[in-house]
Amino acid sequence: GTQITANNLSSPNINPNKVFNNPGIYSVTLVGKRLINGVLCSDTLVFTNYINVYANPTAQLSISSIAGCSPSNVTFANNSQNATSYLWDFGDGNTSNLANPTHGYSNIQNVVITLTAFSNQNCFSTDSINISFPPPPSIDFTTNVNSSCVNAPVIFNPILTGNIVSFSWNFGDGGTSTQSNPSHSFADTGSYNVTLIVTDSMGCVASVSHTNLFQIIGPTASFTSSNANGNCPPLVVNYTNTSSNDVVSWSWNLGSGMQSSFPNPTGTYLYPGTFDVYLVVTDASGCTDTAMAQGLINLAGPQLTSYTISDNTLCPSQIVNFNLVSPNADTFFTDFGDGTPFTSLISFSHSYPNEGTYSPLVVLSSNQGGFNCVVTYPLTPIQVQNIIVNAGLDQNICPGQSANLSGSGAVNYSWTPALSLSTPTLQSTSASPAITTSYVLTGTTPDGCINYDTVQVIVNPLPVVSFINQNVCLGSPVTFTNSSTIISGSINSYNWNFGNGNSSTQISPTVSYLSEGTYTVTLTATSNMGCQATFSNDVEILRLPIANFEVTKICVNEPSIFLNNSAVFNGQGSYQWTITGTGANAGYGPYVYNQNNLNTTFSSPGTYTVLLQVIDSAMCLHSIQQDINIQPVIANAGVDDSICVGAQTQLFAANLPGYSYSWSPPLGLSSPNSYNPICDVPITTIYTLTVQNVMGCSAADQITVFVFPIPQAGFLVNPSELSIYNPTANFINTSIGAVNYIWDFDDGSGSNLQNPSHSFNKPGYYDVHLFAINESGCVNDTTQRIYVEGDFGLYVPSAFTPSNDGLNEVFYVKGVGIDTKDFSLRIYSRWGDLVYYSTDINEGWDGTFQNKGSIMKSDIYVYKIELKNYLGKVKEFEGSVNLLR
Repeated sequence: GTQITANNLSSPNINPNKVFNNPGIYSVTLVGKRLINGVLCSDTLVFTNYINVYANPTAQLSISSIAGCSPSNVTFANNSQNATSYLWDFGDGNTSNLANPTHGYSNIQNVVITLTAFSNQNCFSTDSINISFPPPPSIDFTTNVNSSCVNAPVIFNPILTGNIVSFSWNFGDGGTSTQSNPSHSFADTGSYNVTLIVTDSMGCVASVSHTNLFQIIGPTASFTSSNANGNCPPLVVNYTNTSSNDVVSWSWNLGSGMQSSFPNPTGTYLYPGTFDVYLVVTDASGCTDTAMAQGLINLAGPQLTSYTISDNTLCPSQIVNFNLVSPNADTFFTDFGDGTPFTSLISFSHSYPNEGTYSPLVVLSSNQGGFNCVVTYPLTPIQVQNIIVNAGLDQNICPGQSANLSGSGAVNYSWTPALSLSTPTLQSTSASPAITTSYVLTGTTPDGCINYDTVQVIVNPLPVVSFINQNVCLGSPVTFTNSSTIISGSINSYNWNFGNGNSSTQISPTVSYLSEGTYTVTLTATSNMGCQATFSNDVEILRLPIANFEVTKICVNEPSIFLNNSAVFNGQGSYQWTITGTGANAGYGPYVYNQNNLNTTFSSPGTYTVLLQVIDSAMCLHSIQQDINIQPVIANAGVDDSICVGAQTQLFAANLPGYSYSWSPPLGLSSPNSYNPICDVPITTIYTLTVQNVMGCSAADQITVFVFPIPQAGFLVNPSELSIYNPTANFINTSIGAVNYIWDFDDGSGSNLQNPSHSFNKPGYYDVHLFAINESGCVNDTTQRIYVEGDFGLYVPSAFTPSNDGLNEVFYVKGVGIDTKDFSLRIYSRWGDLVYYSTDINEGWDGTFQNKGSIMKSDIYVYKIELKNYLGKVKEFEGSVNLLR
C-alpha cells in the first residue's frame, strides 16, 4: 500500500490528483507499505519543494465614463493586479486586448462586459460588469384636423414617453417652434413635411416626420370688370367672377356703398370719385380667399364733400340754415322741394310755411379735365310739422278724490281753469274739482310751435248705503234687507262684513251666527265708477235658554220625581213636559204636563222618552230629551249548593251594572257585598241576598248551603317488606265512614275494592294512594310509600389455588345489583391478622400479603364484604376461603 502526503495533504491513491487552493511551494512524501510473510514493511521517499503553486492575478474593471444613450462610447478602467495581459469581451461580439479600452455601442440597451486578466504563468481570473443604456424616447404626433383652411391654425399634439426636456418643430414651410403643443398657420394650400425632434433628460434624441398628415385647402379669388373708367357719372360697370370652381358663395364690396352676393354683379356709380373693389369667396369647407382691386373705379365731376342743415325737424315757417362744401364745383343750384325758386348760393336760409316732408336737392356742375359734368346730390329730408299737444284721456273720480293730469308733445305747458289745480303751469298737475270740469292744455316750444288739447275730469256720485235687520235667537238665521240707492249710474257690488269673521257679496244675504252676542255689521257698496260708501248697524243674537232636568228616583209603582234644572236668560220661561212610552210601552202617552217640576208614577217597567221644552220671553226655544229605562229589580241568589267540611264553594248572583249586593249572614263569606263571594262555612247555612239598583229600588232572594262531614281514610300493608321474589302486597282498609274506595298503586294500575291485593312487577318505591268516599260524596285520602326490593346476587368462591398454573389463581368476588363504587373486601388469617384489603371488586386476592409478592401459606382465611346494592341499601357478608398451593 502507499500513502502520499504533501504539506499535511494526504491521499491513499497510487496516482493521486490534487487541487491546490493556495499559492506556495509544496514538498511531496511518498510512503510505500507491503505485507511480507506477515510482516508489514514500509519505505518513505521525500520530494522537497517539489511543487510550486503560483498565485492567480486579480481581475477588476470599472467604467470611467459613459456617454448616456445608445449609440454611445464607453471608456473602461482596468484595476487588475498581478496581471500582464488582458482579454476584454464587450458583450456585443467584439473583444480587445488593450489595458483600458474605449468601445462604442449602438442599438443596445443591456450588455455584460467581461475582463479576463492573465499572469506570466498563464494563470487568470475574470471580472464582469453590467451596463444598461437608457432607451431612446418614443415619440409621434397628431393634429387636431385632417384638413385646414389657408391661414387657419393647426394644432400639433405630441405623443411621448420619457422625460422630454426640449422640442424642435419644423413645419415644412419655413416655420419652426420649440413649444410642446404648438399652433401654426399655413399660407398656401397643399401638404407639408412636418418634423419633430425631442431630447429627454438623459440627452437621448428622437425624431419623427409626417408628410401627408393633413392638407391645407382653400379657394382662389379673382375677377374682371368692364369699362372701369369713365368721364362723368353715372357709370355702369359689369363684374365677372373668375375664381376657382370650388367656390360656393361670393361677397362683393363694389365701393360707393354698393354690395352684392351674386357671382357676376353690376355696379352703377352715381357720384364722382375713386373706389376700391373687393371680392371674398368661400368654398364648401368654409375656407375663404380675397381678391382686391384698389382704385379700380375713377370718375370725374364735381363733388359735394359735406353740407350742414341746422335742423331737419321744423315747425311751420321756422327758419332753417343750409351750408354746402364742394372743392371742384363751378356752379350750385339748390331745389328746396317745396316749389319755391332755386338758389345758387353756397350758404342760405329757408322756411317752410306748411306741414309736410320735403326733399331738397343740390345740382353741381364743373368742367374739370375738359369734361362738363353735372351731378345731383340729394340732401337730408326735412320734416315740417306742428307739435301735437296731448292732455291725456278723460278721467272719472269720486267726490273728494283727485285726478293726476299729465301733458305731452310740448316744452312749456299751461292748464286752465287754474281753480282746483295744484300746479297749473307744469306738465303734470293734480285736479280736485267738486263737480265735473273740462281743462284746456296749451303747449308751446321755444321755436314758437303752439297747440291745444282738452281733458274732462268727471266727478261721479257716491252710493247711499242702508240695510234693515232684526235681532234673533241663537240658531235662527238673520236676513239683512239691502235698501241702498245711487243718484246716477248703478251700484255694481256689495261687500258685507258680519262682525264674526265671515263676509258676503250678495245683495241681501241671510246669515246664521254660531254664538250669542252683539255683532256690528258693515255694508260697503261700490258704484259702476268705483265710488264706495259704507253703512254699519248692530244685530243682537239672543242667548237660548238651557233645558235640563234630573231624575231623583224611578221605581215601578213608586212616585218618580223629575227636577227642572233649566236656565232662562231672556225674561221669564215657560215649561212643557212630554212623556211617551217606547218598545213594549209604545201605547203609553204621549202625556203633556205644563209645570216646572214633574212628579208621576210608572206602573210598568220599560223605556220611556221624556221631553222638556223651555221657551223664554223672546220666544227663544231649547229642549232636552232623555230615555228613562225603568227596570224591575230582580234578586237571584242561584240554586242551593252543598259542600263537604273544609271545602269551598262560590255563590253566584246575577251581575247587573250599577247594582249593589248584600249577603247575610256574612258567616264564612269572603266578601258579603260582592255578587259572587267565596263560601267556606262549617255548618249548613241559609243566606239572604238583597240587591239594590242606582235609584234605590231593591229586592231579595235566599239560598241554602248544605255542609256534609268527610270520612277518615287509612290502610295497612301486609307483608311490610316486598321484593321482586315476593312482590304481592295485601292492603287492609282501615277507613271510617266511607262507602266507596279508589286505590292508585303508583304503577299505572288501581282498584275500587275495599281490601285489594296487588303485585308489583319492578323493584323500587311506590306511593300507594287511597281515596275514601262517603255517601255524601265527600272524599278523604291517604298515601303510604312501600319498597320492593330489587334483583341482587353475590358469588364468593370457597377456595382458590395460586400455584402459577394459570387456573383459579385469584380469589374474586362476583355479583349482580352491586354498587361498585361502595364496596370493600377484607381477608383475615386465622389469628385475626388483616392480610388483604381492597375497594375494587375487580381486583381480587392473589394469595400474597396485600398482593405485594409475600406468599401466604395454604390455610383457611376469613373474608368480610361490605357493599351497597343498586338501590343504596347496605349489605354485609362473612365467610371463609381455603387457599391451596
